[in-house]
Formats: sequence, C-alpha cells, structure tokens
Amino acid sequence: MRRLIVEVSSRAFSKLFPEKPLQKIRSAEVLHFLRFGQKDVAMILRVEFNEPNITIEDIFRDDLVEAQLLDREKEGGRERYTYFIKVKPAQPIRGGPDLTVGGGYFSLPYEVRNRKIKITFLGSAKQVRTLLKIVEDAGVRYRVVSLTDAKFSPHSPISHLTEKQRRAVITA
Repeated sequence: MRRLIVEVSSRAFSKLFPEKPLQKIRSAEVLHFLRFGQKDVAMILRVEFNEPNITIEDIFRDDLVEAQLLDREKEGGRERYTYFIKVKPAQPIRGGPDLTVGGGYFSLPYEVRNRKIKITFLGSAKQVRTLLKIVEDAGVRYRVVSLTDAKFSPHSPISHLTEKQRRAVITA
C-alpha cells in the first residue's frame, strides 16, 4: 500500500473540475471521510469562505450533493462552518475526468489552503501511477509532496491486521 500526497494550485485544479468555484473558498479541510465508495462519498468538511455572503450551496449546486450545517464558529472576525456532505458521484463531474481508481481511495489530509489543494491517495503502486496519469492526461500540473509506504498508527485497528487481512478490508 502506497500513500501519495500531491499539491495542485486551485487554478490547475479547475482544469479537472471547471464548474467548482474554488476561488470562493479561503480554506477547506475534510475532517473525516465517513464513506468513500463508488456509489457515494460522505464526509465532515470544515470550510471558511472568502466572503460572508457565500454559502455551501454556491459551491455545490448539483442535486447530487447534500449538505447539512453541523457547526458555525466565529474566531477573530472570521467564520468557519462544519458540514456533513454527501455526494452521489453517479458519473464523472461534467467537464472533468473520471478519478475513480479501482481499489484505491482518497484519505486525509484533503484540504484547500493558500490557493492550493492538497490531496492524499492510498492505493497500490499501480493505482497511484494510474491516478497520476489521469491527472497528467488532463493537463494538470501538480507537485508530489510525499510518496511513501502507508504507515498506520500502532493504535489503529488496521495495524493489528495481517497484510492479507488489510488488503481484504481496504478492497471491501
């Protein structure tokens, strides 16, 4: 299992997903992926918008996205919102490539800061190569921040599994 972390400018990322207005986001961080499957993705997302009148609906306009506000924090004149987001990626996003890489999955950190998107992907060496090829074929420039063997905390339940069991769980 390999762990790839890439960084992409928001401008380059818009080549992948032209209809997602990332310029409206000051920062966003996936706090937890609850589910990341082929039929749907569910996550807890903390976001800070560039302007006070922007809402999550301005970012996700599709009927395939469900957003529910969980928390609103105000700190130093800035507001941060925490949402439950559920996305049903029935098809690739219009105008964007199909980023489903069978067996691999996106993980944390997954964030937007300083006009850069940091994405983590876990998968086999072949799945990592496939993902990078998809991104390159889309003409998106990226920077590899890290490419390592995936290490799990000794306190993580997955660390107690054999390699074969771990592959079975991740594949499932």
